[in-house]
Amino acid sequence: DFVYGREELMIMEYCPINYCEKDNDKVRCSLCKGKHRYYLEDVHQRRYPLYGDEDCRIHLLSDQPYVSHKQSADAKCLVFFDETNDEIKDIMKKMRLDKKQEMDG
Repeated sequence: DFVYGREELMIMEYCPINYCEKDNDKVRCSLCKGKHRYYLEDVHQRRYPLYGDEDCRIHLLSDQPYVSHKQSADAKCLVFFDETNDEIKDIMKKMRLDKKQEMDG
């Protein structure tokens, strides 16, 4: 019924995090696994989140979350990246409201 998250735009073998923060020697540096969040920023100041996977590849996500209300599916999918606790609460409220409206009408 409700899908929220960021679209994956690209998977890279190249690691811009390691290049900027360390020595560009991509040998499981784990920089992307820490508490810091990393982004690529374009000329319009849009920030594209980056995260690393278990195979040391970097995933580039869209700058804006994707929200969809699927009428045919019962499953819910919520994938948060850098949302604050208040933003998560607002999204969850919206999801519950949508579900209640669907049941009522």
